[in-house]
Amino acid sequence: MHSALAKEMQQLDREVHPLALDRAGAEQAQLGYHHGEVSAELALCWSFPSEIADVLRQVPAPLRSEPPLPMAAWVHVAAWRARVELFQWDAEQAQATCPQSVGHAMHRPFTWLPEQATLAGLDPRADGAHAAFGPADRGSGEHAGLNIHTRAAFHRSSSG
Repeated sequence: MHSALAKEMQQLDREVHPLALDRAGAEQAQLGYHHGEVSAELALCWSFPSEIADVLRQVPAPLRSEPPLPMAAWVHVAAWRARVELFQWDAEQAQATCPQSVGHAMHRPFTWLPEQATLAGLDPRADGAHAAFGPADRGSGEHAGLNIHTRAAFHRSSSG
């Protein structure tokens, strides 16, 4: 978008940070489309499966489509979590913007735990398995970058 519409995007960048929560809405209002749609179209041009393009298109607002795609919903939550770090939001700002409705829609309600700077959720369908999304630990190997809670949940879900 920045390559094709340099002047328009520079103006938009001055008005709304490229990673702001409301960026897709600002793009839609000013340009008639948003970065999710552009990402989806590029994915199709590059011969990615249409399922990937659908996910990319939905990430900015995963609950606007029916039914919502789970991968788009979780990428949306991960993007929110990255914003908490990037913008150094305090606990109040993080709680106010926490996309809990996305977790509920995916039947995986979660809670923001400000004292631990992490999201924790209990999926009652998964035998009480907890999933958490917090700052990545500095581990190595196949699951580097996942925090310890997420890695443990991944191992529980993939082992049986």
